[in-house]
Amino acid sequence: MSYRPQPKTRRGVFGLAALAFALAVAGLPHPVAAYHFFYIRSPLPLPTAWRAVVTPIIDNDSAIFQTTSQTAMDRWNDVATAKDMFGTATMSAVNFTGDNYLTAWGMPDDGKFEFVCDSDGSVLTKLGLSAGTLGFAPTIAAVIGGQGAIIDGYAVLNCAVAESANYNWLATMVHELGHALGLAHTPVYQGRSAPGTLEPVNAADAPTMYPYAIPGNDIATSTLEEDDKAGISELYPDTTFAAVYGTISGTVTRCGTNEAVIGAIIRAVDTTTRKTQFTRYSGYDGNTTGSYDMKVLPGTYHLILETLALNVNAMAVIGTRGAAARVDKDFATEYLSPPAEESACTEDIPDSATNVPVAASEWTDDNGGQGLFAAVTADQNFKTNPVELAFVVDDTGSMGPEIAAVRTTLTNQIERLKAVTDKPYPNTAIVTFKDSVLVRKISRDPAVLQSIVNGLTASGGGDCPEWSNDALLVAGRLLRNGGKSMLFTDADSHPTGATTAAVSALYTSKSLRM
Repeated sequence: MSYRPQPKTRRGVFGLAALAFALAVAGLPHPVAAYHFFYIRSPLPLPTAWRAVVTPIIDNDSAIFQTTSQTAMDRWNDVATAKDMFGTATMSAVNFTGDNYLTAWGMPDDGKFEFVCDSDGSVLTKLGLSAGTLGFAPTIAAVIGGQGAIIDGYAVLNCAVAESANYNWLATMVHELGHALGLAHTPVYQGRSAPGTLEPVNAADAPTMYPYAIPGNDIATSTLEEDDKAGISELYPDTTFAAVYGTISGTVTRCGTNEAVIGAIIRAVDTTTRKTQFTRYSGYDGNTTGSYDMKVLPGTYHLILETLALNVNAMAVIGTRGAAARVDKDFATEYLSPPAEESACTEDIPDSATNVPVAASEWTDDNGGQGLFAAVTADQNFKTNPVELAFVVDDTGSMGPEIAAVRTTLTNQIERLKAVTDKPYPNTAIVTFKDSVLVRKISRDPAVLQSIVNGLTASGGGDCPEWSNDALLVAGRLLRNGGKSMLFTDADSHPTGATTAAVSALYTSKSLRM
């Protein structure tokens, strides 16, 4: 279930009214043990999906809505490697409104799936949702024959809000029907402008199941991208699915201890066309080993490890649906780059990507019998090394009189830590900021860190308030629990950036020192 708030956020997050509706009727526990494609109702690690074709009843309120609904169904049915899960729709005899909720539509467990066009706001009011909610699709699930099964639900579109470049009816309906079929959100495109983001997808290529509207180009997400297609195909595989896709698998664990990292995003980026991207979480199926596997098209890929909270402002809703029960966030964005991905974790970040080839599975004959040879690119294992210390430095022009003293102070800190011989040199991040934040280097090699410090100069930055709070958030997300940051600045934090309260909340939650 999901709703799409307006104007900045997209279809996303659990609404409290719908959560009560779905779970109270289904009698199932909160679906915390899920991952970004499929709803998995805890404690059973089973994907939740329809077990029969869905035959919707479409609100007769608007001819445009009826056309939009049919086109949205066709988008999912047209995926060649997935079964057609939407059957022939019928038109309702009456308009669906807030007044006839639970009498004409929305009756729980009646096996009917209604598409509702809320043209006067009465439906959203009845459901306890704000007038700015753009789309909403709750479902009811049960365990049938040992499998998680969707058995009922409805999809609401806010028809009272006029279409614009920021709100497209078709994009919203396609997204909500993805939820109705059992898909959760994808993090592809999540960190497009965040510090340290690697190979982000363009706005025009953002997947339908990304949880936010694309400002100025929302219609772009009305077309399914490869991550959407892989998700629906894995959930409802057609006979061709197994032979079309290959698999990438591996683990995400801590350096030295081999402790599992859970809820980390692994993103596969096609090296020939960046628009082709796939994602999966570590621990996606409830496993506690940090393992993952994802279905991808044949090709050559770069694998990227990133946190769910990569974007400071964009990812709050995704943790509420389709994420692992535990979401670890204390590691840096990096490429898979063996042989540096070893237990000692001596690699510096930013690092370089290694190409990962993936073949298609294929049908083969063996002694007269035909079988599927599954192409699996295994052991693509990430090792993460949490940051213990972060130097956060304002390098804007106004720091000109102070930057030399900053370099001296940081040099003294590096030398002091070198003198400690009874434990390894701390994994240290150098983060600088002007009107944006840059992670310069993460390393436990003091010589590498010193070279970055030696190159610090003061320039640019525009107006005096700078982005210190945003930089502290970036550093705080990198730091392990109990880590330490040091801030060097001569200006207040920019009033339009992250708040002091947000910094305080993060640092308190991880027992960080500044």
